[in-house]
Amino acid sequence: MAFTALLSDLSSLYEEIGRHDQEHPWWGFHTDQLSPGEDETIRRILELALKEAERAEDSAIQIIQGFALDAPIELGSAHR
Repeated sequence: MAFTALLSDLSSLYEEIGRHDQEHPWWGFHTDQLSPGEDETIRRILELALKEAERAEDSAIQIIQGFALDAPIELGSAHR
């Protein structure tokens, strides 16, 4: 599942901290465990974020067309 892969990536960052005692602000946080329903909450948040990103893209396209600007570049094709 994609959420598990995402949590695994976050877990690897967490493991790099190297300190897991009670003084650490993330004490008790386990990236490999989800409480019942948390995966559904994550899914809803990500779906909402995707919808909002699509709305923003649609708005940008309308602005580009309205002002006869050049088409936006794809993020994947932008040179860094």
